[in-house]
Amino acid sequence: RIVMKTQCPHCGQSIEADDQWAGMDVPCPTCQQVFPLPLINARQFTIVKLQQGTREWLEWRHNGLGASDAPTIMGENPWKTAAELLREKAGPPRDSIKTAAMLRGTELEPEARRRYILRKSRDVEPACLQSTQYECLRASVDGITTDGDMVVEIKCGESVYRKTADCGCAPDYYYGQLQHILAVTGLQSIDFWCYLPGLPELMIPVERDNHYIERLMNAELTFWNDLLRAASHRAGADSHPAPPPQSDALVPDRVVPATAAPGRQSLSSLSPSASQLTRLQRCPKCGLVMRVDSARSG
Repeated sequence: RIVMKTQCPHCGQSIEADDQWAGMDVPCPTCQQVFPLPLINARQFTIVKLQQGTREWLEWRHNGLGASDAPTIMGENPWKTAAELLREKAGPPRDSIKTAAMLRGTELEPEARRRYILRKSRDVEPACLQSTQYECLRASVDGITTDGDMVVEIKCGESVYRKTADCGCAPDYYYGQLQHILAVTGLQSIDFWCYLPGLPELMIPVERDNHYIERLMNAELTFWNDLLRAASHRAGADSHPAPPPQSDALVPDRVVPATAAPGRQSLSSLSPSASQLTRLQRCPKCGLVMRVDSARSG
C-alpha cells in the first residue's frame, strides 16, 4: 500500500490518499472542488517487442482488446457492432481488408510522425503496449516517448482531417480509442494529430476522462467475459484467446464525498465501503473474470 501526498489546487489543503485513487477525480474534503489525484510514477504497461503490421502483431492484437476495439465495444463505431467484433475475436485472426485510403494513410504515417516530432521537439516511436493490470488490454500506439510520458494518435485520412478541421476536435467515433490508450498508459492526455500533405497539421490535445474510462473498463471486461464464454464452447483451443490474469485489485464503483475537517485531511474517508468495492477474480476452470462483492466474499 502506498500513501500519496498532494495538495488541492483550489484551496491548498494538504491531502493524503491511498494509491488506489491515483489518477482519479476526487472532491477536496475542505472546499469540495473536484480535482485529479496525481498518477504514481510507475508504468501501467509493458512494451511488447513486435513490429506493427506483422503476423505476430496481428495475433497479439487479436488475442486481446486494442484501442480500435474500444469504440465498437462502447457502441460508438458507426461501421461495426459489438456482436460483429465478438464473432471476429472468437475466430482465428485474419488480415483486415484495407481500402486505398487506409493504405495511403499507412504510407503517410512516417512523415506525419516526423512532422509531429518537429512540432513537439520530442522523439516518439510506434510501440505495442500491454496493460500490467489486465493483460487482455492492449494498444498499438502511433508514437510514444521513451520515458512514456507523451503519446500521440496519428490520422492521415481526408475524411478525418476534414471533420477535425471543421469542428476543432477529434471525431466522436475516435473518443473511445483515445481514452483506451490513456487507460492503458495512465497518462493525462493524448495528442490527436492529423496530417495531409500540403495542408496545415492539426494537433488536438484530448484530456483523460476518468468517468468515461470507468465505463469503458467495465464494458471491455464484460466483453472479454463474453468472448471467453463463446470461445469455451468452440471445438479446439488453438485460437482460444489467452484469459486475463488473476487480479485481486479492488475497483471503486464511485467516489464518495468526504466530510471536511481542519488541518491535514486523509482521503481514507473517501474510500468506498465494503459494499461499494468490487473484487475482480478469475474462475480457475474457465478463466472467466467475475465481479465478487467484497462484503460477501469473506
